[in-house]
Amino acid sequence: MTRTALRNTTIMLAVIAVALGVTIAIILIGRDDEPSVGSGGVTGTAATAEDTFTLEGTITLSTDGADLQLNDDGSWYCIGANGYDDIAEGTRVTVYDPSGAVLATGALGQGGDSVEPCVLPIAVPDVPGGHDTYQVEVSDRGKIVVSATEAKAGQVALTLD
Repeated sequence: MTRTALRNTTIMLAVIAVALGVTIAIILIGRDDEPSVGSGGVTGTAATAEDTFTLEGTITLSTDGADLQLNDDGSWYCIGANGYDDIAEGTRVTVYDPSGAVLATGALGQGGDSVEPCVLPIAVPDVPGGHDTYQVEVSDRGKIVVSATEAKAGQVALTLD
C-alpha cells in the first residue's frame, strides 16, 4: 500500500468515526427515557420538582367515631374517638405507588368544628407524578387505591364508618 493510499484510508476512517460519534450523540440527546450524564451529575426520569404534586383531600369519620375538642382560642375541632383515637391532626398519611413502595408522607390537618360528620383535611406534599393510581393510607388503617386524577385534583375522599 502506498503512502498516499494509507493516508487516504486513515482520513476516511477518521471521518467515519466522527460521523458515527455525532449520530450516537443525536440519538442519545433525543431520548428522554434514558439517563444521561450532565454537568450536575446523572439525570434522567427521576421526578423533579415540576413532576411532583401535593395530594389533598379529606377523611370523614362517622358521628359515633368522633369527638369535639376545644382550641385555646375557644373554637371547636373534631378528632377520632371510640376506636378511631388515632385519627387527629398530625396523624401520618402515606402515599404508595401501585406496587406498594412509599412515595411520600404527610399528615392530617385539624378537624372541622362538627362531629356530624367529622372531616379532617389530608395533605401530602412532594408526591412524584407518573403513576395511573396511588395507594393512600391514614395511620395504619389500610391502603385505599385512588386515581391519579383524584390525587392531583385534591379530590381524595376517604371515609371511616
